[in-house]
Amino acid sequence: MVVYADDADFICRDQTAIQVILSKAPDILARWSLTMNIFKTEITELCRHVNPGGHNRLTRAAEEQWRSTRKLGSLLGDSEDLTRRKALAAAALRRLWTIWLRTHYTTDTTRIRLYNCYVLPVLLYNCGTWALTTSELRGLESFHRR
Repeated sequence: MVVYADDADFICRDQTAIQVILSKAPDILARWSLTMNIFKTEITELCRHVNPGGHNRLTRAAEEQWRSTRKLGSLLGDSEDLTRRKALAAAALRRLWTIWLRTHYTTDTTRIRLYNCYVLPVLLYNCGTWALTTSELRGLESFHRR
């Protein structure tokens, strides 16, 4: 079980285990004055496509809907999460753009500090769980060098 703020994720190999958890969890959580909203409870089934080599990324994404499911601020699919992280980091950099263009107000050292403080954490959030291919890693490095 993974617990974060008001979310709890249960990872099971068997569908019957999920049903047991859903039936017993509300009573157990009530002992700690916690309530579980059964109506908002989501079940995400992770199963990879049997023959991933024969399909492109868009076909795979359509067949594996779980890749676009967000858990704890990240998407479950690595390449989908990486694409989203790049977009969020670019947005964070755009917010700093007015400061960035005023070279007479900020030194290069200050710009590097701003990038390392505000952009890089957004880009690399949860990167320890990614299983990147060589091309995805090169794309990440290219984005970082821009």
